[in-house]
Amino acid sequence: MQGQRVLVVGASEGIGLAVAQAAAQAGASVTIAGRHQDKLDAAAAGTELATLRLDAGDEAEVAAYFAACEPWDHLVTLTGGRWGPMPVAQTPVETTQKAFAEKFWTQYRVVKHGSGKVNPGGSIILTSGQASRRYSAGVAWLSAINAALEALGRGLAIELAPARVRVNVVCPGIVDTAIFDRMPPDAKQAFMAGLAGRLLVGFVAKPADLAAAYLYLMTSPYSSASVVDVDGGGAR
Repeated sequence: MQGQRVLVVGASEGIGLAVAQAAAQAGASVTIAGRHQDKLDAAAAGTELATLRLDAGDEAEVAAYFAACEPWDHLVTLTGGRWGPMPVAQTPVETTQKAFAEKFWTQYRVVKHGSGKVNPGGSIILTSGQASRRYSAGVAWLSAINAALEALGRGLAIELAPARVRVNVVCPGIVDTAIFDRMPPDAKQAFMAGLAGRLLVGFVAKPADLAAAYLYLMTSPYSSASVVDVDGGGAR
């Protein structure tokens, strides 16, 4: 990836930051984007990562940025809020709409305005999640969001094929990120051990374990309209 330019939106922590670090290690010039400059600065400290404060929830801000920026070789989106179970019958529609706004519409805005700023031969990668195919009570809304992102990726791949821009989606399983740090340490350890016992690989991934899937999709010229599951075998 030497000399290629990569923008990762939603990269101040977790999987997004791991993807940015891996792309930089592969030789790319990488910019991490997010809503909070202080988090971006902390994430980029001591590295060659550039930062960009960008609120993917603000249509005008996203449109203005991509109208003025230089072209990118790869555009990666990993935005999304943190929500607990929300049974359909007990959850106000407005709450579910907010969840959609934080995960689906943020990524939609980025690819809507950013797709014209990806160089021929480059790629766009969206991020969904295993709820798109592993259904459970209380997260039907999340299943719908993730399935919508995967459909968006496949449809956009057809639209952008004439421009020689590939579009793919990564579908992560459970990943040990900061969201679980709110649990007491003993409870988290027991929870992760229980999850690991149900996965074919026998462990719960760290963010860095997911980064290789994103790099594969950036560097594989024959991959487009794909949804790549990285879930430790949990969806089998």
